[in-house]
Amino acid sequence: MYQLIDTLEKPQNWLYSFLILLSVGVWLISFLGFTKSLAQHNADFGGDIGDMGNAGDVDGGWFDVLDFGAVPITVWLTLLFLIVGSLGITLNSWFLPALPTNALYNIVWTANLGASSLASYWVVRKVAKPLSFLFRDYGVAEQASALVGKVARVSSGKVTAESGQACLQANGNSLEVAVRTHDTDEAIVYGQMVLLLHFDEDKNVYWCEKYETI
Repeated sequence: MYQLIDTLEKPQNWLYSFLILLSVGVWLISFLGFTKSLAQHNADFGGDIGDMGNAGDVDGGWFDVLDFGAVPITVWLTLLFLIVGSLGITLNSWFLPALPTNALYNIVWTANLGASSLASYWVVRKVAKPLSFLFRDYGVAEQASALVGKVARVSSGKVTAESGQACLQANGNSLEVAVRTHDTDEAIVYGQMVLLLHFDEDKNVYWCEKYETI
């Protein structure tokens, strides 16, 4: 452990240490469930599955050049940073100890950075293909308009013109959507069923009405 800490603390490894700690930190936050809590918090303010689809949509432009594929950008980049950091520290430990701190030392350090970056990019592109099967549904959410006409159950305290949430099943998945109602004469409260009438793209919410079973 002490040898690892000593290696990370060496000045020539500071950049690589930062990349490794950044990747590990992001993964730890994800494992602790903070991302899920943030997603639920955003849903309270009008987030819905339409946003989720857009978040994973990385088609076109320089995203195609980087070949993210179906792998989320955060996973792609943190994996790249982790490999760059590991390879960079390894190359430094091989080539730098025998060199004096001069121009040649800086040239070799820069060459190690370039080599580790290129090799890491190649590795991540190869790894991204099998990883994409784990994220094949990422960014391929239901189209917002496809949920219009479906029945959902209110999951918030009540539904008003300003706030409200409802839960419904789509393709075997439970989805939370933001809902609003124009009808304020009769309260729509937790547990009641609502019919999704229209998706408001500007507000990113579904307008609904109370669903009465016959």
